[in-house]
Amino acid sequence: MSNTNNNNRNREDDLNFPKIDPTQLLKKIPNRFLLSVAIAKRARQISEGERPLVEVLRDKPMNPINIAMKEFNEGLITITEKNEVDDELELIEKLDKNLEERIEKQKIEDEKNKPKEKTKKKSKSLLS
Repeated sequence: MSNTNNNNRNREDDLNFPKIDPTQLLKKIPNRFLLSVAIAKRARQISEGERPLVEVLRDKPMNPINIAMKEFNEGLITITEKNEVDDELELIEKLDKNLEERIEKQKIEDEKNKPKEKTKKKSKSLLS
């Protein structure tokens, strides 16, 4: 009986707590920072209820990080980089330019509406 329990436990460990060598993942995805962010994002999806792409025993404890690593290791998930940074920088530059133009217009408007000061005439001193 205990042998059957051990076999079930080993199967659960193999499926729900897979052991993945991170060096194998780094061979497939050489940027370790990008890899760690991608694994964390996928693990969060799994922990929030997203169905794993690898076989797991449902209704049993599982390690979402190990599951995510297994999905990447088996090539079930790939990483693509977005160029959002370029879009964001372009938007910031547009906003910055717009702000500069508005400040300049406001300065011109302030100068027009500014009451003119009467210039004082310099008086010459007759006593020297």
